[in-house]
Amino acid sequence: MLKDLFGTFKSLTPIVLGLLLFQVLILKKPLDRPQSFFGGYILTLMGLFLFLKGLTLCL
Repeated sequence: MLKDLFGTFKSLTPIVLGLLLFQVLILKKPLDRPQSFFGGYILTLMGLFLFLKGLTLCL
């Protein structure tokens, strides 16, 4: 189960970093609330992990 969570982390992190770098470097907008951003990242990670786990259990 921890392996699946780490796999989801590895899949989601490049997307989030790409969007973050685009916002900071291209749009030149700072990260307003980093706590909210990272909280949302953790919730997105857990939601995607549970969704994929549910798909695995159904198939």
